[in-house]
Amino acid sequence: MKLIAFDTSTEFTSVALDLDGEQQHWIQHTPQQHAKLLLGVIDRLLADAGIRRTALDAIAFGCGPGSFTGVRLATAVAQGLSFGLDLPAVPVSTLAAVSLAAVPQAAGLPVLALLDARMGEVNAGLYAAEGAGVRALSAEQVIAPAQLALAVDGSVAVCGGGFRVYAGQLPPPLRERLRPLDAVESPEAVAIARLARLKLAAGLREA
Repeated sequence: MKLIAFDTSTEFTSVALDLDGEQQHWIQHTPQQHAKLLLGVIDRLLADAGIRRTALDAIAFGCGPGSFTGVRLATAVAQGLSFGLDLPAVPVSTLAAVSLAAVPQAAGLPVLALLDARMGEVNAGLYAAEGAGVRALSAEQVIAPAQLALAVDGSVAVCGGGFRVYAGQLPPPLRERLRPLDAVESPEAVAIARLARLKLAAGLREA
C-alpha cells in the first residue's frame, strides 16, 4: 500500500510518504505558512520517490484537535486529493498520533497526550497501546488544565506540547501520577500514516 499522510494542526507542517511501510518524512516549524507549503512538499516527496499521485492507494490526514485553520486546510487538501484521484481519505486523531509516537518510551503505561488549545486550555486524550496502534481509554476533550482528571488509576505517561506549556496548572494530585516523556511534542505524519494503515486494514475509511 502506498499512501501520503500530512498534518497542519499545529505550528508544524508534517508530511510522510509511506510505501509499503517504508516512510519518508518531512517536518518543519512553519507558523502561518502551511497553505503555501503543503502541496509542494507532498509533490516533492512523491517526485523524490519516483511516485506519481495516481500510484497512491490512500490519503491520510490529521483531523484534529488542533488549530481550526490548520485542521480545515488538511481536511480540504485531503478531500481534494481524494476526489481528484478517487482514493479513500482517512482522518486520524492528532492526539492518537502523538500518543503512538510516545508508546515506545511509555513502558506499558497509559499515555496522556496534551496539545495546546490556546486560550488557557488543552486538548487531552488518554490512550493505551494496542497491537501496532493505540486505543482511546476516554473521550478526547478540550479543557482547562486545572480541571483535567483521568479515567484510570496509577501512573500515566504524558507527552505533547500542551504539557510543557501547562504542567504547572495541572491539579497537584494528577501531576504526581504523571511520568513525562521525551517524546514528540506535535503530531507527526509518520504516526498518522501508521494509524491510517490500521484503519484501512480494519475496513474503516472516509471517502
